[in-house]
Amino acid sequence: MTKRIAFRIILVIALFIIGFFYLLRSCLSKYDERSAMGGSGSSQSASHFLVFEKEGIGVIFSLVKFDKTVSYSQKGGSISKSVSTTYYAQINDLETAEKKTITKIKSHNQIKSYPVEIIGAAGNKAWLFAGELMAYDPFTLKKVADAAIIEEKNPALKGKLINERRYYKFDEETKQIHITTADGMAYNLNTSTLAAIAIDENQKTENTEAVRIKALDKLSKKIREQERAAYDRLRENNRLYREKQLPLAKYKDSAAAIEKETTTYRKQADSIEKLRTAIRETKSDEDDVKNWKRRVRNGSGFSGMKVNSDTIGSNWYGLYTNEKLEQLKNQFDYETVNDDAARNQLFTAEISAKEKDWIIADTKSRVGEGVFLQGGFLLDKEAGIPIRMAKGFLIVHKDKIGSDGLVQLTHTGFNGQPLWTVNTHLKDFYNWQLKGDKLIITGTDNKELSSGQINALQIINLQNGNKVVYDFFEDKVRG
Repeated sequence: MTKRIAFRIILVIALFIIGFFYLLRSCLSKYDERSAMGGSGSSQSASHFLVFEKEGIGVIFSLVKFDKTVSYSQKGGSISKSVSTTYYAQINDLETAEKKTITKIKSHNQIKSYPVEIIGAAGNKAWLFAGELMAYDPFTLKKVADAAIIEEKNPALKGKLINERRYYKFDEETKQIHITTADGMAYNLNTSTLAAIAIDENQKTENTEAVRIKALDKLSKKIREQERAAYDRLRENNRLYREKQLPLAKYKDSAAAIEKETTTYRKQADSIEKLRTAIRETKSDEDDVKNWKRRVRNGSGFSGMKVNSDTIGSNWYGLYTNEKLEQLKNQFDYETVNDDAARNQLFTAEISAKEKDWIIADTKSRVGEGVFLQGGFLLDKEAGIPIRMAKGFLIVHKDKIGSDGLVQLTHTGFNGQPLWTVNTHLKDFYNWQLKGDKLIITGTDNKELSSGQINALQIINLQNGNKVVYDFFEDKVRG
């Protein structure tokens, strides 16, 4: 009988402890936080997701930070808490936004070097940094690369990988990762095979333009030397003629031949200079395009999402007020107008090429009756130009002026008539990407989250404006 009573007492105590634990966890869980992460912590310019498609299946890869509250205290309206942080890789369905799979990457105490961030998509892998360079299969979330795996594939790197983010640079053009090792050596990591190729420091890697310029410089130097030699022969002939060691007929023949030769050299030199100038101008134009794309990719805030001018075929289109339209230059440029009270309207005009510029005609006419508060054409972050729709334009604008204004999207036809409008309920986009007929957006619409914490993943169907939203904070799809 005594044993039974003791067992019951122990059972009651155990149940009480378990119940207290669950009650405490229930109270603490109200202060837990989940959010998506991008590059450089809270940077708005960073990628907060990657999109992958294979065999008709599309997924959105995200890096998720989970702060589990272990204790808290409240004084007045201020709450202080201590948390246990864990980082996860997560994929959501590209059609429904539903969470498909999640896997733990590391806990906070396992990471010695920050930031924790997405690096990029390459080699059919999602690359990230979490105390070390890592990669995951975006469909299964199986880890396919980390420091140990890379060293195993490349014995020359054994013990040389530095676990600091600055020693890993993702090349958007080649989709390779440039690695600097502990001994100062440089390698290019093939993101498909994981093979690391050493970069010979004695061989300067030069772009095609630099190689061509160098070859032209070498040829130009040779021509100048030949031209100087011809003039030297002419001066020598002059001396011989003055000293009556060269007959007049031979002197004239020689002078004519040298003049013809030097004329050829001058023409060759002029042609080389024109080629050199053309190559440099082409390189400069290409650099301008790359820099513009970089600015678009790294743009932040509402003004960094849009431009007010675009061209389609032989037509120019612009979103301006009448006042700003009067001030518009005739030379086309992807300009952005910042005026939080601007009620922009859609205008069009003919555009034509003049030398290297595109010139907007003086006569401009309004298209449709639409008015778009702070309206602009939404930029394609990858292409660096406005998103072009088959039936018209994708315009971003605000629902009201001031810091609380929310971003709206309107698909407008070429006739200026809205086909659909959707309110994203976001003050701005942290990241967005066009994928087929879908626009994927991340942002924050939870007032409890601090700046840079992303909770909303939105997928907008560009055919009809339908929107689905997954909330990282609530960990569910919501309306």
